[in-house]
Amino acid sequence: MPPLRERVEDIAPLAMAFLDDVCRRFNKTLPGFSNELLSLFERYAWPGNVRQLRREVERLVALTPEGQHLTPDRCSPEIVEQASAAVAPGSNDLSLPGRARELERVMIREALERTGGNRAKAAELLGITRQGLHKKLKRYEKESAEAATGR
Repeated sequence: MPPLRERVEDIAPLAMAFLDDVCRRFNKTLPGFSNELLSLFERYAWPGNVRQLRREVERLVALTPEGQHLTPDRCSPEIVEQASAAVAPGSNDLSLPGRARELERVMIREALERTGGNRAKAAELLGITRQGLHKKLKRYEKESAEAATGR
């Protein structure tokens, strides 16, 4: 069987099947994946194949509060960094603003990870104000929610 990176069309169905299974095991109710996260999954090379995908879904379920969509902000840094650098096969979003937003999200996520979630320190690392970081986080949270609901 070919590696998962060559079967991009199998990633979303496998991830959803793993989500159902893991939610049952963890006794947790989650509405599903954000479109942004599924897109990120499809851009990632999955060197660990299906086992790695399953572990990532387990990680996301464990880190996601009850009732919330699974989003890239809780993904393993390795996946976010590698997938963000890759161009999704067949992706139409080659626009500079689209890529800039994605890069900004990755940088914000990395700054928050480095500072243990301290927003003031993360803003300082990014060279922006704490209020500016707060506005960006709100905007991206809203965009993720809209993407997840299909708006």
